[in-house]
Amino acid sequence: MKFIFKIFFLKIIVILSFNQLSYASTNNEAYKAVTAAQKCYRSLPSHFQKGSILDMIYNARKYYVDGSKYEKMGRSDFSKSYYRTAIQYSDALRRSGRAVGSKVC
Repeated sequence: MKFIFKIFFLKIIVILSFNQLSYASTNNEAYKAVTAAQKCYRSLPSHFQKGSILDMIYNARKYYVDGSKYEKMGRSDFSKSYYRTAIQYSDALRRSGRAVGSKVC
């Protein structure tokens, strides 16, 4: 009985540790995406840095920061969705930057 309990307990620990690693990689991916989007935004001419492009970089940063807050609170389920949204805004900004001819994007 003790052997079965130990195996069960170890499986739970392994599952939880892999789960935390997957959230950490999402944080890292979101950080890289938002950083790339910021570089892209700065490379655009000033008349393109207004309107929806400005909204996209603002939202990408906001969702990344909110995801970090939820991750620190231990709410990894919420943080993962915030990180995904930050990545989506970053990707949209970079696509828009490429559409107007920026080589950094």
